[in-house]
Amino acid sequence: MSNLKQTVASITNQTNEDYSIIIVANHGAELPEFHEKVSIIRVDFSPNLVHDKGSASEAEFLDAFRLDKGRRVLEAMKSSKESSYFMIVDDDDLVSKNIVNFVSTNKGRSGWVIDKGYLWNSGGNFLLKHNELNNVCGTTLIIKSELYRIDENFDEYSEVTIKDMLGSHKRIVDILKSKGHTLEKLPFRGAIYRVAHSGSHSQNGGILDYINPRNPKLFLKNISKLRFKTDSVSRDFFG
Repeated sequence: MSNLKQTVASITNQTNEDYSIIIVANHGAELPEFHEKVSIIRVDFSPNLVHDKGSASEAEFLDAFRLDKGRRVLEAMKSSKESSYFMIVDDDDLVSKNIVNFVSTNKGRSGWVIDKGYLWNSGGNFLLKHNELNNVCGTTLIIKSELYRIDENFDEYSEVTIKDMLGSHKRIVDILKSKGHTLEKLPFRGAIYRVAHSGSHSQNGGILDYINPRNPKLFLKNISKLRFKTDSVSRDFFG
C-alpha cells in the first residue's frame, strides 16, 4: 500500500496533465485513497499459483507471471482505447515528472524505451545510475496504443499474445521491430527501479549486488555511478 501510494504520487507529479492512471486489482484487494486522476478496475482473476517460484522451473515461473500481469494490463487497455500511448508501470517504481510532456510534444512516434534511469534501495538515500534499465525493470516502455492492436484487437487477444505483448517488457520490443516499428530511446533518465524490498516479485538484490564488490574492476566502475538522493531528484521522481 505504501509503495503503491508513492508510485501514484510520482505519476501525478507530471508537468503536463494530459494523462490518466488505471489500477487493476482483484475484488476485495485493499487499496488506499487516490488522486482524482486514478481509476480503479476490479477483476476476478484467479491467483498466480507460481507467484512464489518454489519448485517451479524458471520457464514456468516467468510464464505464469506474464499471463497474470498481461491479462490485468489488457483489462486496463480495454477501458482506455482512446489513449494515444500506454505506459505499463509496476506498482512500486517511480517515473520522471517530464514523461507526459515529452510524449505529448512528440506524438506520432512509435514509442520509447527507458534505458537510462536509477536503481533505488527502498527508503534509502542513494541511487545507482543504470544505463540499461530496460533489461531489469518493467517500467521502461512507452508505446503508441495502436501498435498493441497491430495484429489483434483487444477482444481477440490470445493467451500467447497476452504474454508476449503485455506480460513481457522484453519480448514486445523485438516483436514491434520485426513489424517495422522501432522504439526510440527516451533522451533523459525516465524511471527509478525500486529494489531491496520484501514486496518485490523478482526478489532482486539491492544496489550493492549491482555494484558487484566481488569484482574489483566492476566495483570501481559501478561505485562511481552512485548518486545521493538530492532535492532535485526527489522533485523529479518522488512527487
